[in-house]
Amino acid sequence: LLSASVQSLPCIVSDQALDPGILVDFDGDVPETSTPIVCLPMRSADIKGSIVDGVVEVTLTQEFETYVCPTCFWPDFGQANGSYQLPLDEKAAVTAFRAELGDRIIDGIVKDKEEAEQEYNDAIEAGKPAGLAEQTRPDIFKISIGNMPQNIVVRVILKYVAPLEVFDSDTYRFVLPTNIAPRYHPRDEDEPIPNLQPLLNDAVKIGLGVVSSADIEMNSLTHALAIQQVTDNVKIAKVIDTDPLKRDVVIDMKASSLPSEPEIFIEKSPNGTYAMMMSWVPPSDLFVATDSKKEFIFILDRSGSMDGSKIFQLKSAMRTIMESLPEGSLFNIVGFGSNYQFLFVEGSQSVSNDTAYNDAISYIDSLTANFGGTEILSPIEAVLTSPTLPFYQRILFLMTDGQVSNEDQVINFVGDNLGSSRVFTLGIGPSAARTLLNGLARNGDGTSDYVNGDSDVAIVEAVDRQIATALGISSLSIDSVAFDNITTTQAPHKTPSLFSGRRLLLYFLTDVHSDGGEPPNEVTITVVDTNNETDDLLYDISYMDFVQTSSVFEFDVIHKIAAREMIRDLEEGRSSLHDDENEPSEAELKEKITTIGVNYQIISSETSFVAVDNEGWTAVTRESDDGGHGGGQSVSSPGPGVGFGVCFSPMNTVVTRDRGTISIENVKIGDEVDIGYGQFSSVYSFGHYDKNQLSSYIQLHTRPGNAPLEISSDHLVYTYNRGVITASDITVGDQLILRNNEKAPVTKISMVNRVGAYAPFTMSGSVAVSDVLASCYIAFPEVSEVFKVGTRNFISPHWLAHAFQVPHRFFCSVNAMACTREEYTAAGISNWVYGPLLVTNWLISQGDIILRILFVPVTLAATMLYLFEIIFMSSFMQFVIIVAGLIFATNRIKGKVA
Repeated sequence: LLSASVQSLPCIVSDQALDPGILVDFDGDVPETSTPIVCLPMRSADIKGSIVDGVVEVTLTQEFETYVCPTCFWPDFGQANGSYQLPLDEKAAVTAFRAELGDRIIDGIVKDKEEAEQEYNDAIEAGKPAGLAEQTRPDIFKISIGNMPQNIVVRVILKYVAPLEVFDSDTYRFVLPTNIAPRYHPRDEDEPIPNLQPLLNDAVKIGLGVVSSADIEMNSLTHALAIQQVTDNVKIAKVIDTDPLKRDVVIDMKASSLPSEPEIFIEKSPNGTYAMMMSWVPPSDLFVATDSKKEFIFILDRSGSMDGSKIFQLKSAMRTIMESLPEGSLFNIVGFGSNYQFLFVEGSQSVSNDTAYNDAISYIDSLTANFGGTEILSPIEAVLTSPTLPFYQRILFLMTDGQVSNEDQVINFVGDNLGSSRVFTLGIGPSAARTLLNGLARNGDGTSDYVNGDSDVAIVEAVDRQIATALGISSLSIDSVAFDNITTTQAPHKTPSLFSGRRLLLYFLTDVHSDGGEPPNEVTITVVDTNNETDDLLYDISYMDFVQTSSVFEFDVIHKIAAREMIRDLEEGRSSLHDDENEPSEAELKEKITTIGVNYQIISSETSFVAVDNEGWTAVTRESDDGGHGGGQSVSSPGPGVGFGVCFSPMNTVVTRDRGTISIENVKIGDEVDIGYGQFSSVYSFGHYDKNQLSSYIQLHTRPGNAPLEISSDHLVYTYNRGVITASDITVGDQLILRNNEKAPVTKISMVNRVGAYAPFTMSGSVAVSDVLASCYIAFPEVSEVFKVGTRNFISPHWLAHAFQVPHRFFCSVNAMACTREEYTAAGISNWVYGPLLVTNWLISQGDIILRILFVPVTLAATMLYLFEIIFMSSFMQFVIIVAGLIFATNRIKGKVA
């Protein structure tokens, strides 16, 4: 619903490439007749996103070209390595990374940051195309692409999910960062932060769409909008500015009616875990304003980065604030840059003091951005380490563009030294640093806001919101949030401060599985008031299934946002580990962040996406732009060469005869599962079973609201129009066979990484997974080619694989107990399967001639095995064999007795 496109611009070949492009790493001599390639131009960019219920999912696609001028020098080995950086929402959980180099497409997997970097470097050394996506700062990400051939198009795709900013009780805010501003480098830091190039250029088109059951009013103080009502529930706003990237794109969405009672959006993943998002506006009658008077300390940024319109915005904001200060309050002003300076050195003055008030107005009118650098920590430290005044609550009001490189140090200092003070922030300028300002507000028990436009209206609105919130401070807080029948982990760990009229968003994770519990019916919110008295607020939960409600999203949206919040807690010192008297070590924090990042497949300070073009990978047709067939472009996914195994991801479900619909990871040997056409078949083995393996899967999307089938590329799917074929051969438009014998066209094909691999073998050889008929048999392309006559397979891969499983099935049919104790290799492959796979792989390595020689004997052997199964495994023959065995045994006993 959010879309943007960028026209191609030439890349400036110079030491400072300011146009969008990939900066090329070049280390060597350049011929005198050639021009060094500094960057590869970006020819297009596309941003697509969807907003539902306070959550946005965005897909960013950028295209670069390696077509260069005839005199431009290209590395001798014919491939180049490069990188670029881009800004993202500081709350974003980056969930997917793909690099496409010409017709090669590689998908990233999240790993430990050092491990990912080493794997990327090893791939570069080996000459393999590779990609690396890593977080350099909470709101800046670096993309590296290695071994780019000349004269191709390089496409980089990044996907992220994020909660929207919340203002008041009925307003959400979407922010699209458009550039990375220069950042001041504090004097005591060793490494500078470079001035990074913009993400996009001026030829950009931006649109934002919202799906909501309530009527939504959309507006922006930063950009002109053209708004279109698509349906009753869908509204789209298009940016119509001629220069849309002069500042961050900020669009507010105000709902006509939102419930005041808690809304619980629940997301149940097919592997059984629940994630919940609670949206709640505390009732106004709970709030009782504190009797303490206020001491306002205004910390104003006067550094060089505030020059121009920013300093004028700051002055306008301060004039508005001075008019809003209540009688009886105290105030002081601190201007800072390379140094800081208090207006009233002797201490805060009363608003009622006319002389002090007039001095403040004169000071504000004379403000200039002439204080040098942005040493933001020093004035905050000076204020928070000074004693508070009796009977006054101290409120820090920081106004800055926030462009500093040591935001972590500043945020953590406030968290460690806050005491009874509160910190509110107001971002000034078109690209105010939300990482710093939001972080200070979180750790300072305050709120953050931004001057999002140049008009006086924008300034007044932002200031009024912050002043009203600061004046309405209450000691009301949440002690706990508990659900009636499950135990949860809350994110963020420490509940944010409550403010009257402000919506609160909390996230919860649970390990309860689909066969061990049900979603909660009640939530109890325990609040603590001024007198330290508690009040339990009990609400019935009328929750909404988040995935079904927001069918535009991939799975695990709430899971991933909650995981990102947990990581932020660890990074900012607010996690459950920090509750103990002993602070966690850096090693403990790194291990915890890495575990969360890898388990939930999101980028963090300790985890990165790495994508490497492995040998033996196969092609998958991806969704075409017009919704028709894919047009021949391919997606790389692990083939048989990667461990031989894998089949279905844990996100899939199956229908069992006795237990109904369950996650595939909960299927057990002996279960009877639906195989379509109203029939069930017993699971006698798992060809692959590994709960911890990280693998790539193809997602085959069909009907709206249906979960996609997630299957590895070389395993088989049943189709009406093309028979039983590998998942990698499926194209958009193919008709899949469903378990009720209906057919469903494939509408979209994508790739996803999951932890867990499950390949159940049934007596029939097939299984209905996520309602689609499929099989866990592998189709080796080399073997399939041998059995082809013209363009058709003389023998289907499924028939051949099912035949050679006859001995395994026969053993399990006469000794079922032994099969329930199946053993697996370290890679999770069944010992029954591993041997035949090794033999098959060895035969393939011998080449086509050996395979063709074996054509006739292999066919005969398969036929004989089928005949054996038909004769000796039918119910009648099994009865005959059992009776004959009993008669034989009886005669032997009689003979011994005689």
